[in-house]
Amino acid sequence: IFQMVVAESMILSLVGGLAGVGTAMIVLQWSSLAVGAEAVTIAFKPSINLALTGVLVALLTGLVAGAIPAIQAARTEIVSGLRQG
Repeated sequence: IFQMVVAESMILSLVGGLAGVGTAMIVLQWSSLAVGAEAVTIAFKPSINLALTGVLVALLTGLVAGAIPAIQAARTEIVSGLRQG
């Protein structure tokens, strides 16, 4: 049960992370976003490192967010849990 809940959490976070990173990369590619303050301008450019970091953060978030429900699901008895609804 623990592995199933963690796997589900990881899959959902991977799909969401890929969708978010993909959207962000497209937006960064099409627009020239930059932040400027006091004669210093920082331009945001899409890169593979940025994409990999985003996907890694999404996976780690999914692992952390899925750990507690997975532990709770692993501790409950399956038959009594199904009977309670």
